[in-house]
Amino acid sequence: MKTYFDRVKAELGAYEVSRNAIESAIEKVEERFALPAFQSDQEYVSGNMKYVAIAAIYVLNSIRGYKSVKVGDVSKEWNEQEIDGRIRVICKENGLSPDQFLTDKNTVNNLTNMW
Repeated sequence: MKTYFDRVKAELGAYEVSRNAIESAIEKVEERFALPAFQSDQEYVSGNMKYVAIAAIYVLNSIRGYKSVKVGDVSKEWNEQEIDGRIRVICKENGLSPDQFLTDKNTVNNLTNMW
């Protein structure tokens, strides 16, 4: 069974983040769009791919401003242009406008008119 957590993690591609970061993004999408069944451990429903994409973009936006992060003995480095490129791909694949997400660092524009 694929869960929403699994799908968001897959959308992130090579960008590994903590489980908490993914779950936090899923919670934000659940609250913003009033989706009671959109929880990290719930089985993925194919009609909700846009919401999965938005959760993945939330995660990617949260790391855009960091060049690198060190947790314990593990260090991760990110390139902001590559992250922006991944956000653009996710948007294109899901019929979303990258302009809604790629504004100021860590800022997501109003998504009420996305459909």
